[in-house]
Amino acid sequence: MIDKFALDTDVDSEDELLSYVFQLASEYCPDVDVDDEGNFHSYPPKGALYIFKDRYNVNELTRFFSYLDYMKNQDIQDTLSGLGLDAEKFWYLLLFIVDYSNGICLEGFEIKESPKEELTKLIDSIENNIKDVRFFRATSCNSMKLTLSIEGKRTIVIDNPTTLFHLARSCYKELNILEGVEYKNTIILGSLNSTAIGNESASESNSVHIYYFAKMFIRFFDMNPQVRAKTKKGSNISYNKLLLISRLVYFIRLSKNDKFLNSDDTLKGYLKQYKNNEINKFNNFYFT
Repeated sequence: MIDKFALDTDVDSEDELLSYVFQLASEYCPDVDVDDEGNFHSYPPKGALYIFKDRYNVNELTRFFSYLDYMKNQDIQDTLSGLGLDAEKFWYLLLFIVDYSNGICLEGFEIKESPKEELTKLIDSIENNIKDVRFFRATSCNSMKLTLSIEGKRTIVIDNPTTLFHLARSCYKELNILEGVEYKNTIILGSLNSTAIGNESASESNSVHIYYFAKMFIRFFDMNPQVRAKTKKGSNISYNKLLLISRLVYFIRLSKNDKFLNSDDTLKGYLKQYKNNEINKFNNFYFT
Protein backbone atom coordinates (compact mmCIF):
# COMPACT_ATOMS: atom_id res chain seq x y z
CA MET A 1 0.00 0.00 0.00
CA ILE A 2 1.27 3.47 -0.90
CA ASP A 3 1.73 5.94 1.93
CA LYS A 4 1.35 9.04 -0.25
CA PHE A 5 0.94 9.48 -3.99
CA ALA A 6 3.18 11.80 -5.99
CA LEU A 7 1.10 14.75 -7.17
CA ASP A 8 3.45 16.71 -9.39
CA THR A 9 4.86 13.88 -11.45
CA ASP A 10 3.72 10.62 -13.00
CA VAL A 11 5.06 7.45 -11.43
CA ASP A 12 4.60 4.29 -13.49
CA SER A 13 4.17 2.01 -10.48
CA GLU A 14 1.50 4.31 -9.04
CA ASP A 15 -0.29 4.55 -12.38
CA GLU A 16 -0.39 0.77 -12.54
CA LEU A 17 -1.94 0.54 -9.06
CA LEU A 18 -4.60 3.03 -10.13
CA SER A 19 -5.44 1.29 -13.40
CA TYR A 20 -8.86 0.13 -12.13
CA VAL A 21 -9.60 3.65 -10.86
CA PHE A 22 -8.46 5.16 -14.16
CA GLN A 23 -10.82 2.93 -16.11
CA LEU A 24 -13.92 3.77 -14.07
CA ALA A 25 -13.06 7.45 -13.65
CA SER A 26 -12.78 7.73 -17.45
CA GLU A 27 -16.50 7.13 -17.58
CA TYR A 28 -17.72 8.88 -14.44
CA CYS A 29 -15.54 11.98 -14.38
CA PRO A 30 -13.40 12.42 -17.53
CA ASP A 31 -11.72 15.72 -18.34
CA VAL A 32 -14.00 17.64 -20.72
CA ASP A 33 -13.25 20.40 -23.22
CA VAL A 34 -15.25 22.33 -25.84
CA ASP A 35 -13.96 22.83 -29.38
CA ASP A 36 -14.44 25.89 -31.60
CA GLU A 37 -17.81 24.60 -32.80
CA GLY A 38 -19.21 24.08 -29.32
CA ASN A 39 -18.81 20.29 -29.31
CA PHE A 40 -17.82 18.59 -26.07
CA HIS A 41 -14.92 16.12 -26.00
CA SER A 42 -13.84 13.76 -23.21
CA TYR A 43 -10.24 13.04 -22.27
CA PRO A 44 -8.45 10.77 -19.76
CA PRO A 45 -9.40 11.73 -16.19
CA LYS A 46 -6.18 13.43 -15.09
CA GLY A 47 -8.09 15.95 -13.01
CA ALA A 48 -10.08 13.28 -11.18
CA LEU A 49 -6.97 11.20 -10.51
CA TYR A 50 -5.19 14.24 -9.08
CA ILE A 51 -8.15 14.90 -6.77
CA PHE A 52 -8.23 11.24 -5.71
CA LYS A 53 -4.50 11.20 -4.94
CA ASP A 54 -4.70 14.45 -3.01
CA ARG A 55 -7.66 13.28 -0.90
CA TYR A 56 -5.88 9.98 -0.29
CA ASN A 57 -2.72 11.77 0.83
CA VAL A 58 -4.59 13.76 3.49
CA ASN A 59 -6.38 10.64 4.80
CA GLU A 60 -9.86 11.60 3.64
CA LEU A 61 -10.70 8.16 2.29
CA THR A 62 -10.27 5.62 5.08
CA ARG A 63 -12.13 6.97 8.09
CA PHE A 64 -14.23 3.90 8.86
CA PHE A 65 -12.23 0.97 7.50
CA SER A 66 -8.60 0.15 6.94
CA TYR A 67 -6.38 -1.55 4.41
CA LEU A 68 -5.38 -4.10 7.05
CA ASP A 69 -9.04 -5.00 7.73
CA TYR A 70 -9.59 -5.27 4.00
CA MET A 71 -6.67 -7.64 3.48
CA LYS A 72 -7.72 -9.73 6.50
CA ASN A 73 -11.28 -10.15 5.23
CA GLN A 74 -11.07 -13.68 3.89
CA ASP A 75 -14.40 -13.65 2.08
CA ILE A 76 -13.44 -10.57 0.10
CA GLN A 77 -9.90 -11.76 -0.64
CA ASP A 78 -10.98 -15.24 -1.70
CA THR A 79 -13.56 -13.80 -4.09
CA LEU A 80 -11.08 -11.36 -5.61
CA SER A 81 -8.62 -14.17 -6.10
CA GLY A 82 -11.27 -16.37 -7.69
CA LEU A 83 -12.21 -13.57 -10.07
CA GLY A 84 -8.60 -12.99 -11.02
CA LEU A 85 -8.57 -9.43 -9.66
CA ASP A 86 -5.55 -7.73 -8.14
CA ALA A 87 -6.41 -7.07 -4.47
CA GLU A 88 -4.26 -3.94 -4.17
CA LYS A 89 -5.62 -2.35 -7.34
CA PHE A 90 -9.11 -3.24 -6.19
CA TRP A 91 -8.43 -1.51 -2.86
CA TYR A 92 -7.92 1.79 -4.62
CA LEU A 93 -11.00 1.17 -6.75
CA LEU A 94 -12.98 0.61 -3.56
CA LEU A 95 -11.67 3.88 -2.10
CA PHE A 96 -12.56 5.76 -5.28
CA ILE A 97 -16.09 4.37 -5.44
CA VAL A 98 -16.67 5.11 -1.76
CA ASP A 99 -15.41 8.65 -2.18
CA TYR A 100 -17.18 9.35 -5.45
CA SER A 101 -20.52 7.97 -4.25
CA ASN A 102 -20.20 10.02 -1.05
CA GLY A 103 -19.53 13.14 -3.12
CA ILE A 104 -22.77 12.57 -5.02
CA CYS A 105 -25.13 10.98 -2.51
CA LEU A 106 -24.11 12.75 0.70
CA GLU A 107 -22.67 16.08 -0.40
CA GLY A 108 -23.74 16.61 -4.01
CA PHE A 109 -24.97 19.93 -5.36
CA GLU A 110 -28.08 20.32 -7.46
CA ILE A 111 -27.58 20.93 -11.17
CA LYS A 112 -29.52 23.86 -12.51
CA GLU A 113 -30.74 23.82 -16.09
CA SER A 114 -28.65 25.52 -18.75
CA PRO A 115 -29.94 28.75 -20.35
CA LYS A 116 -30.77 26.77 -23.49
CA GLU A 117 -32.77 24.23 -21.49
CA GLU A 118 -34.65 26.97 -19.64
CA LEU A 119 -35.42 28.87 -22.86
CA THR A 120 -36.50 25.68 -24.63
CA LYS A 121 -38.80 24.80 -21.76
CA LEU A 122 -40.30 28.32 -21.87
CA ILE A 123 -40.78 28.14 -25.66
CA ASP A 124 -42.42 24.70 -25.53
CA SER A 125 -44.70 25.61 -22.62
CA ILE A 126 -46.03 28.70 -24.38
CA GLU A 127 -46.35 27.24 -27.89
CA ASN A 128 -48.03 24.06 -26.65
CA ASN A 129 -50.68 26.24 -25.02
CA ILE A 130 -51.37 28.42 -28.07
CA LYS A 131 -54.72 27.50 -29.59
CA ASP A 132 -54.70 29.68 -32.68
CA VAL A 133 -53.00 32.72 -34.26
CA ARG A 134 -55.06 34.92 -36.55
CA PHE A 135 -54.21 38.37 -37.82
CA PHE A 136 -51.12 38.30 -35.56
CA ARG A 137 -53.29 37.79 -32.47
CA ALA A 138 -52.89 34.61 -30.42
CA THR A 139 -55.44 32.78 -28.32
CA SER A 140 -54.50 30.21 -25.71
CA CYS A 141 -55.97 26.88 -24.71
CA ASN A 142 -55.66 27.72 -21.02
CA SER A 143 -54.92 30.98 -19.28
CA MET A 144 -51.20 31.56 -18.68
CA LYS A 145 -48.93 34.24 -17.28
CA LEU A 146 -45.24 34.93 -16.99
CA THR A 147 -44.00 36.71 -13.86
CA LEU A 148 -40.74 38.62 -13.52
CA SER A 149 -39.91 39.48 -9.94
CA ILE A 150 -36.86 41.64 -9.19
CA GLU A 151 -36.01 42.23 -5.56
CA GLY A 152 -36.83 45.81 -4.60
CA LYS A 153 -38.59 46.46 -7.92
CA ARG A 154 -42.17 46.24 -9.16
CA THR A 155 -43.18 42.76 -10.28
CA ILE A 156 -44.08 42.47 -13.97
CA VAL A 157 -46.80 40.03 -14.97
CA ILE A 158 -47.43 39.19 -18.63
CA ASP A 159 -50.65 37.31 -19.32
CA ASN A 160 -51.43 38.42 -22.88
CA PRO A 161 -51.28 35.30 -25.11
CA THR A 162 -50.12 37.37 -28.08
CA THR A 163 -47.23 38.88 -26.12
CA LEU A 164 -46.20 35.46 -24.82
CA PHE A 165 -46.47 33.96 -28.30
CA HIS A 166 -44.15 36.60 -29.77
CA LEU A 167 -41.76 36.19 -26.84
CA ALA A 168 -41.57 32.43 -27.49
CA ARG A 169 -41.04 32.93 -31.22
CA SER A 170 -38.31 35.51 -30.61
CA CYS A 171 -36.47 33.13 -28.26
CA TYR A 172 -36.81 30.31 -30.79
CA LYS A 173 -35.40 32.42 -33.63
CA GLU A 174 -32.53 33.69 -31.49
CA LEU A 175 -31.52 30.15 -30.47
CA ASN A 176 -31.53 29.08 -34.11
CA ILE A 177 -29.36 32.04 -35.07
CA LEU A 178 -26.84 31.38 -32.29
CA GLU A 179 -26.61 27.69 -33.19
CA GLY A 180 -26.47 28.30 -36.93
CA VAL A 181 -23.44 27.03 -38.81
CA GLU A 182 -22.55 30.52 -40.01
CA TYR A 183 -22.58 32.00 -36.52
CA LYS A 184 -21.01 29.44 -34.23
CA ASN A 185 -19.22 31.13 -31.35
CA THR A 186 -17.62 29.00 -28.66
CA ILE A 187 -18.11 31.53 -25.88
CA ILE A 188 -21.78 32.14 -26.67
CA LEU A 189 -22.54 28.46 -27.19
CA GLY A 190 -20.68 27.61 -24.01
CA SER A 191 -22.77 30.09 -22.02
CA LEU A 192 -25.97 28.74 -23.56
CA ASN A 193 -25.19 25.13 -22.75
CA SER A 194 -23.46 25.59 -19.42
CA THR A 195 -25.20 24.26 -16.35
CA ALA A 196 -24.91 25.98 -13.00
CA ILE A 197 -24.31 24.67 -9.51
CA GLY A 198 -27.21 25.31 -7.17
CA ASN A 199 -27.43 24.86 -3.44
CA GLU A 200 -26.20 21.75 -1.70
CA SER A 201 -28.93 19.16 -2.05
CA ALA A 202 -30.35 17.02 0.70
CA SER A 203 -28.49 13.76 1.14
CA GLU A 204 -29.87 10.75 -0.67
CA SER A 205 -31.38 8.00 1.45
CA ASN A 206 -29.10 5.23 2.63
CA SER A 207 -30.86 2.81 0.28
CA VAL A 208 -30.21 5.05 -2.74
CA HIS A 209 -26.58 5.46 -1.63
CA ILE A 210 -26.15 1.68 -1.50
CA TYR A 211 -27.73 1.42 -4.95
CA TYR A 212 -25.38 4.05 -6.40
CA PHE A 213 -22.33 2.45 -4.76
CA ALA A 214 -23.28 -0.95 -6.17
CA LYS A 215 -23.99 0.40 -9.65
CA MET A 216 -20.48 1.82 -9.88
CA PHE A 217 -19.01 -1.62 -9.17
CA ILE A 218 -21.42 -3.25 -11.60
CA ARG A 219 -20.31 -0.78 -14.26
CA PHE A 220 -16.69 -1.69 -13.59
CA PHE A 221 -17.47 -5.37 -14.05
CA ASP A 222 -19.46 -4.63 -17.21
CA MET A 223 -16.40 -2.84 -18.58
CA ASN A 224 -14.31 -5.93 -17.82
CA PRO A 225 -16.21 -8.98 -19.15
CA GLN A 226 -12.99 -10.97 -18.90
CA VAL A 227 -13.35 -10.96 -15.10
CA ARG A 228 -14.95 -14.32 -14.51
CA ALA A 229 -15.05 -16.79 -11.68
CA LYS A 230 -12.41 -19.49 -11.71
CA THR A 231 -14.23 -22.14 -9.74
CA LYS A 232 -12.42 -24.91 -7.97
CA LYS A 233 -13.93 -28.32 -7.47
CA GLY A 234 -14.87 -28.98 -3.89
CA SER A 235 -14.54 -25.32 -2.94
CA ASN A 236 -17.39 -23.67 -1.02
CA ILE A 237 -16.09 -20.17 -1.77
CA SER A 238 -18.55 -17.94 -3.65
CA TYR A 239 -17.23 -16.00 -6.62
CA ASN A 240 -20.53 -14.18 -7.09
CA LYS A 241 -19.81 -10.57 -8.08
CA LEU A 242 -23.03 -9.25 -6.56
CA LEU A 243 -22.29 -11.03 -3.31
CA LEU A 244 -18.84 -9.45 -3.32
CA ILE A 245 -20.42 -6.01 -3.73
CA SER A 246 -22.96 -6.86 -1.04
CA ARG A 247 -20.17 -7.77 1.39
CA LEU A 248 -18.36 -4.55 0.54
CA VAL A 249 -21.51 -2.61 1.46
CA TYR A 250 -21.27 -4.14 4.92
CA PHE A 251 -17.49 -3.86 5.10
CA ILE A 252 -17.41 -0.11 4.54
CA ARG A 253 -20.30 0.29 7.03
CA LEU A 254 -22.72 1.61 4.48
CA SER A 255 -25.14 -0.79 6.13
CA LYS A 256 -25.11 -2.61 9.46
CA ASN A 257 -27.52 -5.24 8.16
CA ASP A 258 -25.64 -8.54 8.30
CA LYS A 259 -27.88 -9.96 5.58
CA PHE A 260 -25.47 -8.30 3.15
CA LEU A 261 -22.78 -10.74 4.29
CA ASN A 262 -24.38 -14.04 3.36
CA SER A 263 -26.64 -13.30 0.42
CA ASP A 264 -27.01 -10.85 -2.44
CA ASP A 265 -30.83 -10.89 -2.17
CA THR A 266 -31.03 -7.61 -0.22
CA LEU A 267 -28.76 -5.87 -2.71
CA LYS A 268 -30.79 -7.23 -5.62
CA GLY A 269 -33.87 -5.71 -4.01
CA TYR A 270 -32.23 -2.28 -3.95
CA LEU A 271 -31.04 -2.62 -7.54
CA LYS A 272 -34.57 -3.47 -8.67
CA GLN A 273 -36.24 -0.78 -6.56
CA TYR A 274 -34.05 2.09 -7.77
CA LYS A 275 -33.22 0.96 -11.31
CA ASN A 276 -34.96 4.00 -12.80
CA ASN A 277 -33.61 6.41 -10.22
CA GLU A 278 -31.52 9.30 -11.58
CA ILE A 279 -29.32 11.43 -9.35
CA ASN A 280 -28.80 14.69 -11.19
CA LYS A 281 -26.12 16.36 -9.08
CA PHE A 282 -22.64 17.80 -9.26
CA ASN A 283 -20.12 15.78 -7.32
CA ASN A 284 -18.80 17.86 -4.42
CA PHE A 285 -15.34 16.23 -4.66
CA TYR A 286 -14.83 15.29 -8.31
CA PHE A 287 -15.85 18.46 -10.08
CA THR A 288 -13.58 18.30 -13.15
